[in-house]
Amino acid sequence: YFEISSNKMIYVMRHGERADFAGPEEKDKMELSFDPHLTDLGCLQAKECGKAIKSLTNDGFEKKYIKTKTPKYLVVSSPFLRCIMTAHNVIKSIGAENVVEGKIFLDNAVCEHLSTNYFKKCPLSDLHVRSKGVSKYSDFPLQDGCQKEGVHFGTPSFPEPWSGDKDRDKMFLEVCRYYGNKYAEEGEVVLLIVAHGLIVENLLEMHKALDTYDINYTCLNKIAYDEKHPLLGKLVVKQYHEHLNNVKKE
Repeated sequence: YFEISSNKMIYVMRHGERADFAGPEEKDKMELSFDPHLTDLGCLQAKECGKAIKSLTNDGFEKKYIKTKTPKYLVVSSPFLRCIMTAHNVIKSIGAENVVEGKIFLDNAVCEHLSTNYFKKCPLSDLHVRSKGVSKYSDFPLQDGCQKEGVHFGTPSFPEPWSGDKDRDKMFLEVCRYYGNKYAEEGEVVLLIVAHGLIVENLLEMHKALDTYDINYTCLNKIAYDEKHPLLGKLVVKQYHEHLNNVKKE
């Protein structure tokens, strides 16, 4: 582990409802079976999650985790379409003007688990964003690589063993390290990671807080860094989901 200075805050969330888990009608709309889109319900979940983030960020300011009520958000997303669409809809609620560089940064380090249970071959180069484009689903500017275009904090090997989660932990922590170093001492930038159930599970395990493998869509986890918690930070919000009460499935 490594130290991150105080006045830092990180959100880690799972994407919204995915099309292939939402019934035959949604599944029929899918263009790529291994890279499903977000359903309309998933988009609503993400928008409500964005509103929750604004509220939780205000609480973070009051508790002196950050130095401003209106921070910029460094938005890092898995390159899978459902995560890009989730990030896009969250941004609709937090405001595009509040996003660092006006971009969603994609990184393989927080992508889906590359297991043969899910994929016949490595899907990363064939995802919508790298083959067909995503303009049909999101018009928000993207950068494929968090540090710079084409440079990722890690790319899992395929097939990825379930026992390889420690490697994923390292990749995840490299994203956090980048945030901590690039915005050291500022207290005016919050990191938002939009990822998958695996990444959320690994985060909770690192904090010894994993008590269920049922990771709900768009549930929020918030980590705060202060002088007492400079390494992993402190998990101050776990699996927040009250915003889902505002979304009803038709």
